[in-house]
Amino acid sequence: MISQIQIHYRGPWYSWGVILVKVKKHMFDCWKVYYYYDDQYKDDVWREFKRVGSGMCRRAFSRQRQIDEIPCLDWVPEHCWEIMKQRWEAEDFKKKSEQNKKNWKSYVAANTIGWKGGSITSTAWNTKLTVRFGQEPEPDQLFLHTFGKDGVLPEGEGRAKEIVDEYWKALAAADDLEAKARIDRYAIWDSVAVDSRGRTVGMGNLAHSTHRRCLNPLAQHNILLQTRVDDLEKRGSKQAKDNRKLKKRLSYMEENHKSLLESRQPSKQQYEHHPDPNANMNDEYGTSASEDEVDDDLMDD
Repeated sequence: MISQIQIHYRGPWYSWGVILVKVKKHMFDCWKVYYYYDDQYKDDVWREFKRVGSGMCRRAFSRQRQIDEIPCLDWVPEHCWEIMKQRWEAEDFKKKSEQNKKNWKSYVAANTIGWKGGSITSTAWNTKLTVRFGQEPEPDQLFLHTFGKDGVLPEGEGRAKEIVDEYWKALAAADDLEAKARIDRYAIWDSVAVDSRGRTVGMGNLAHSTHRRCLNPLAQHNILLQTRVDDLEKRGSKQAKDNRKLKKRLSYMEENHKSLLESRQPSKQQYEHHPDPNANMNDEYGTSASEDEVDDDLMDD
């Protein structure tokens, strides 16, 4: 699709929106020559073609405008590019572009719902919370744990907070406890937690399950095993850390002991400066008598 759009990009179109519909249709017809699709999907294919063209132009032109002097793209004629540059450098275009950026950031902050459940699916989270609470979690509990942190939505989650508030408001409409017990909470959630594409937010594959309240025993067993493995890994990590500390302490004690022994052992120089004390006595009082001479004197007596 992109290659056919670039081949037929022959006008000073500074954005995808200013291209005439008949020109877009011509690009699309040229692309259809090389591809075949079922006629029942023609509207979907045409919608995808426009989406690809719009995204390609937006990204390519935005990158070029961030470069000094806005160099021309190789698939746009130079005389068309000069006209496009004049439009991008106009003050009204710059003001409109800045305002659109601010509007988009505000829209994203107010309407985007960020998944914070990690790599675990909604189904696995549902089973995990069932094990934790002893019963299957309500839709809002599952939503708060997968789109919030520890069951609490972070600041700035406008759309997420609206969904939860609408759900609680619908539950509060019931007059008494008996009426609340008869309420299908999943049906209420399906009616309030709907995104721009008509999908149920916060349920994942559970939104298509006909037995959402039936807990899978095998999944529950797997969650219990995983919890046990995680606990053992934490214990093993702590034990390994303690072993490293102990090994380091023993090594330190061995070094101290070795240094102490070396400090107490006299060196060769000490022997040279301090000869045998018996030799000093012999030099002072003369050579001592041998053992044989002492024995002879004793015998004479």
